Amino acid sequence: MLALCACSQDPSAPAAGPDASPQGVLSAAWVYTPATEETENATGAVEVEPAISAEGPVRTVRTARGDVLRAVLLADAAAPTRIAVASLAETLAQRPGARALLYGVSDGNLCLGAQATHVIWYEPEIIEGRALALAIVSGQPGESGSTVCRVLRYTRERSGAVSEEGP
Repeated sequence: MLALCACSQDPSAPAAGPDASPQGVLSAAWVYTPATEETENATGAVEVEPAISAEGPVRTVRTARGDVLRAVLLADAAAPTRIAVASLAETLAQRPGARALLYGVSDGNLCLGAQATHVIWYEPEIIEGRALALAIVSGQPGESGSTVCRVLRYTRERSGAVSEEGP
């Protein structure tokens, strides 16, 4: 049945999900709600808008408080990378084998009293996009003097009628 369903799809239709569309823009923005009281107080809900620019993949985060953070993908962030005194895996409570991404902050700031230079982007659930943890970093991760300004945790609800299993 799976093969039958795959054969009936229109190959010229744009793919669903976070793949690039013909216009070079990724899927529509996702809204995440705070998963912790600290995150609620820091940002409230956020809207994450993915895009592709000449610099590469970009994520723009708009908070309910009016802050905007624009970050450009740099590389995978290795779990053993140290930020201040803890590893990235410890800071984000990263599950074994999970992938986190390192983004360079090109505009905006969500640090407390310091300039945000990087964002570690971690989607902790197996189905990406349901939960989001952002470690806002000042300094170069892995180098002396880098600090985690804050860790923000969010969730995203499934849309009502459609799930990963189908309608």
